[in-house]
Amino acid sequence: MAVTGHEYAEYIRQLNERIQEPDREAATLAKNRWDSIAKPLSSLGMLEEDIIRIAALTGSANVDISKRAVAMFCSDNGVVAQGVTQTGSEVTAIVAANAAKGKSSVCNMARAVNADVFPIDVGMLHRAEGVCDRHVANGTRDITIEPAMTMEQAKKAIDTGIDTVNRLKKGGYKLIVTGEMGIGNTTPAAAVTAVLTGLPVNAAVGRGAGLSDEGLIKKRNAIIKAISLNRPDPENALDVLSKLGGFDMAAMAGAFLGVMTVLLIARRTGASKITLVLAGVAVSTMFSAGIDAVITFVPEALNGYSDFRIGGFSGVSMARILPAFWPALLSFALGLSLHNEMDVLLLGTEQAQSLGLPAEKLRIALLGLAAVLAGSAVSVGGLVGFVGLIVPHIMRSLVGEESGPLLVSSALGGAALLGGCDLLGRMLFAPYELLRF
Repeated sequence: MAVTGHEYAEYIRQLNERIQEPDREAATLAKNRWDSIAKPLSSLGMLEEDIIRIAALTGSANVDISKRAVAMFCSDNGVVAQGVTQTGSEVTAIVAANAAKGKSSVCNMARAVNADVFPIDVGMLHRAEGVCDRHVANGTRDITIEPAMTMEQAKKAIDTGIDTVNRLKKGGYKLIVTGEMGIGNTTPAAAVTAVLTGLPVNAAVGRGAGLSDEGLIKKRNAIIKAISLNRPDPENALDVLSKLGGFDMAAMAGAFLGVMTVLLIARRTGASKITLVLAGVAVSTMFSAGIDAVITFVPEALNGYSDFRIGGFSGVSMARILPAFWPALLSFALGLSLHNEMDVLLLGTEQAQSLGLPAEKLRIALLGLAAVLAGSAVSVGGLVGFVGLIVPHIMRSLVGEESGPLLVSSALGGAALLGGCDLLGRMLFAPYELLRF
């Protein structure tokens, strides 16, 4: 279903509302650390200031920007047909392909600072091997004739930027630089600048990549015509972007929104307690129920050594196990399906409600379910229940704090850990018990 301009503007507004103030406490800690070093105060100038700013943005004084990336958004522009460039649109794909091979000038500069370059096709006329394919369309439309893109295309390009940042973050990148490649993109950039800033077109437009006098006149005229024809609303940046901008510009805007979302999640004090409890409950109760099902129905599978299994499950009635097993399975499914909502809850009730979530009701429901299942897991599982509630905290340090991967890894890691304990226990104690016979 096509998205309306109003709907997507509301979506962008909600993303912007999630942006928080810099963390002053982290900034103070970073400054105190600089001041504690044996050197003149503030003697490193902008280096110190930048580290303090990064600490404030990320919410941590332990600044690490060792893994770096360049997100290079590539797109073509329909306005090239008006003679506003020196070269043809085919050059866009050539440069993007060279970047994918590590042979472009940006790649050489990136290598000097230990950064990886990722060219991304948001809307090139010609595809290029090795370039990440997030193709929206074969270039924007000619803005001197019609709007550059539909609202649906604008949304898709912005979402590409957001997704790119999230993907790089999951890849461990700590510092992301944005860039663009697209023949003719200084024309839509100048048009957008003129509208948003109120500058006269002559002041906003430039020669770009060495445009001739004749080309500069064509460029100015094209921008004047585009603004007059499309009538963008200067109070609505999304309207301006969709009518005059480029796919590369939209993706870069999305990247900045994505960074702020990532920073919000990174500034959490820890993984959701709701998530951890649900994961632990799912691990402990399902593992307990599974083992006791084996003991009850196929005791020969354990070769008579079930009495020596860590946790003491022999003799536990299935009537006691099954009522806990199905709620645990439900909690695991619930945790996976609602992990995004649980992450949002960490940002605070107000932010959650601004995104349309029934924050208080959701919080009470999840906490209530977690409390009931946690009690059943420990009562049924004994040692296994206790260990199951600890496993997610261990897995958090290995897989990070995103709820989805945390739930899955906790289930697998918990089962492996408890299975190992079971095996070790039988290897240690079973031989001594056999001597009694």
